Amino acid sequence: MSNFQHLQNIPIGPPLAVRVVQEQTHTIKTMMSGRSTFDALARSVQELRRLAPNDCDVWIRIGDILIREATFVEPHTFTFEGLDQHGDRAWVVQHFSQLSATVIFRTKREEKPFTSRVVHGFNPNAPAA
Repeated sequence: MSNFQHLQNIPIGPPLAVRVVQEQTHTIKTMMSGRSTFDALARSVQELRRLAPNDCDVWIRIGDILIREATFVEPHTFTFEGLDQHGDRAWVVQHFSQLSATVIFRTKREEKPFTSRVVHGFNPNAPAA
């Protein structure tokens, strides 16, 4: 038996420099992704929907816009559709690092059929920008 025969079963992977670059790439992609922000926003909506009274709608509020639909465009952009303070349709497009959103519930208003009990549109599979 040769001195190196025991090394035959050791898997050989990419060189150290390649592994380092792969790890750095993974870290940068993770840091520059809005995935965690998207997940936190979706969890907040689900939790408040669970806690809100039945006569209330759950909304995301960004500035003065009440959001009806939120879409995550990977890796870092959000688009939001909703209503402004005058009841007009409005859209917000924002990088995840600039996002400041509030999840609220409000008493249902019958005169606005645009509202719904469920905030829908969380779409992590939207086409990439």
